[in-house]
Amino acid sequence: MDRQFTAQYPRERIVLDRVKEVASTTLDQKLGNMSFILEDFYSSSLTTDTYSELKASIQAKLGDDEELVNLLVGWEKEIETQEALLNVKEIDCANRENIRNKIARLNFTLLIKIATLHTEIARKAQRESKLDLAWAHTCEANYYCGKTVENSKIDLDALATEKVSNQNSDNAKQINKKYEPLKQYIADLLRIHMPHGGWPSTKAAISAITILKSEISESKNKQPSTLIGDFILKNEIPRVLDYSIEDLLHKTWIHESEDIKSALKDTVRLPRRS
Repeated sequence: MDRQFTAQYPRERIVLDRVKEVASTTLDQKLGNMSFILEDFYSSSLTTDTYSELKASIQAKLGDDEELVNLLVGWEKEIETQEALLNVKEIDCANRENIRNKIARLNFTLLIKIATLHTEIARKAQRESKLDLAWAHTCEANYYCGKTVENSKIDLDALATEKVSNQNSDNAKQINKKYEPLKQYIADLLRIHMPHGGWPSTKAAISAITILKSEISESKNKQPSTLIGDFILKNEIPRVLDYSIEDLLHKTWIHESEDIKSALKDTVRLPRRS
């Protein structure tokens, strides 16, 4: 590996920066970050209620475990009802496809609802100074929030095919356009911060640019503390979390974004032939 690169981005520094970032995140920041992304997903999932209404329905049952269980069971029964319709032989192909899309939407929103359930329990525990309980439910919320982000591309593609109105189709196209500035910014970072001789690999390049520190965030002592994280907040990029951007790049964007593919082609050095 190139010596200049390892001096700038040693593995130990990458790990240490990750640990410091986690250690500096407060409970309020963690819950706030998750609520931001969950609300954005929920508002685009063609539900009949708003995210505020979802939270209100949960808050009304906080403190009553039996009621919370009934709420969760009710969400799951919505999916079971639609799945049962698929077994009805009289349903034609078009309606069957619509049902499948509705099931995809309900499964997707179920992740959001469960994550939100845990964030609201965590907030209540925090108000009552039960910090161990608050962090326990925050961890659960973080898991389901991560599952939401992980499944968002597939599930949101399914939502886009659900025939509801031209406006919903237009909204989906507008949301996809909001990713373009972030993809271009990442491509710029790959070029600007390329070490002498080029990046040794795509993995090394992505790992390095996703931990680049933001002087603005550090000066104000707030999260997120990365250049990409600040760009996401400043430009109100939907459905992207600072801590999930590396996974998103590896799984999707380095294969689909022409800007990022071009930047990697220009900056990652070719392996030497033996």
